Amino acid sequence: MLADTDNYSSILMMLLVFICGSIIKFLIFRKIWTRMKRVDKFTSTQRLDGKTAVITGGSDGLGLSISADLIQRGATVYILSRSQTKLTDASVYLQTFISDNTDPIETNTRVVRCQVDISDFDSVCNFVQFFRESETKVDILINNAGLITSKPRLSNSGFDLVMTTNYLGHFLLTELLLSETYPTTIINTTSDMSSLFGTDVSNPGAVSLSWFQNYINFNNLFYMNYSYAMSKKAIEMYCQHFMTSLSLEQRSRMFCANPGLLNTNFSSNWPAWMSKLLKPLLVKSAMKRPEDGVNVVLKCLFSPEEGDKGGLVYKGVASYKSNSHYSDVDCEVLYNNTRILLKKWL
Repeated sequence: MLADTDNYSSILMMLLVFICGSIIKFLIFRKIWTRMKRVDKFTSTQRLDGKTAVITGGSDGLGLSISADLIQRGATVYILSRSQTKLTDASVYLQTFISDNTDPIETNTRVVRCQVDISDFDSVCNFVQFFRESETKVDILINNAGLITSKPRLSNSGFDLVMTTNYLGHFLLTELLLSETYPTTIINTTSDMSSLFGTDVSNPGAVSLSWFQNYINFNNLFYMNYSYAMSKKAIEMYCQHFMTSLSLEQRSRMFCANPGLLNTNFSSNWPAWMSKLLKPLLVKSAMKRPEDGVNVVLKCLFSPEEGDKGGLVYKGVASYKSNSHYSDVDCEVLYNNTRILLKKWL
């Protein structure tokens, strides 16, 4: 009888431990998901009348939401996208947005749609030439276009497509558009994944199909995270170098904005199993709306941290990483190697 009592006690104790453990895990994950879903609101009535903005990936998702906000403030917005269909749909939406939310008598708002493939360096150069013929300055440049793929692919320029889209193309666009006469605020969208992998990105041209084929045998899930993390790390390092070494010459400011996990078409290139199984869970538990991601961009544009002249990486309205997050030497090496890589187009 005593043995039976001890067995029952053990079973009850194990059950109690299991229940307590499950509750603790639930509370921990709930806190994590709640934090990921939290939206830090940024409120500003500041106008942008007379200002000109260029935004890559501006035809859908976060880019379209940013475009709409800038337009509502009176800016002329050049929206760049490689898809003509998306540009047409975005133009219709934004024109409707203008008529519904702004007074045409008080603003000279314009929407200029431009079919530009940021991964095609010739396409970028053609846009810059067109822009210079149309405008005297760019006040706001938002490098927002992004790509993640599950399989390695090369861009038209011969480099890894993810690195080209997320970093090299934006580097080229920024370097060509900036003027020593007019200051520009540049905002690069980034991601938490920039902290993954202790990877040396000093040579952005080193990410190639042959590298992955020889060493990891096309492990698609690894490649998807590795290439994206590398590209976002590179854009943050460019931002740091720009503000520590180049901003005085350019009279411009550069920031990185991390909008968090958003429910956009960005996941269209995920492996099929991830899109079917993981995204529904993320949409319900962690993903925010594209318009929620605009807050951190506005924070960089209108109200960066006191004393911050650029270079910080903002995640939400309140938190950021130091502008000395990376080694200045590494950032300079990356910058110089990137210019060598792109010397044909610069």
